[in-house]
Amino acid sequence: MTFYGEFRCKLDAKGRLRLPGQLISQLGLGDNVELVLNRGFEQCLFLYPVQVWEGIAKELRSMNIYDQETRMLVRFLNRGALKLSPDNSDRILIPKTHLEYASIQKEVVITPLNDRFEIWPAEEYDDIYLNTPKNLSDLAQRVLGDNKSME
Repeated sequence: MTFYGEFRCKLDAKGRLRLPGQLISQLGLGDNVELVLNRGFEQCLFLYPVQVWEGIAKELRSMNIYDQETRMLVRFLNRGALKLSPDNSDRILIPKTHLEYASIQKEVVITPLNDRFEIWPAEEYDDIYLNTPKNLSDLAQRVLGDNKSME
């Protein structure tokens, strides 16, 4: 599952986020569709199709929780995960704890990361992603230089 696009959206006063039409069509949302919202890395939020989250949850359940570092990671990845269903206006309610975690005030950018979407505060997204580092070519070489699967 691969997603595309970059969507700027505003939350309403109740913390509801209206999902853009292009995002909805990529997710194949219809009646009784569930998504999973969770805290992500670098203090953004992740929005998963439920089937993607269930694969992650299965992997987490197979991990050795008797190892302290593994247990800490499993806790982080599980805490805050919640199932959501868009309402009739294609809105999801983002809980206050999640908004605070990601420092989201009003405007967000929703952007894909492989099989999920990231939700960033617009200002943070602009700082990170619109200011492309001068060494992006060097980074790509270090990370992807020997990756034959990219051909």
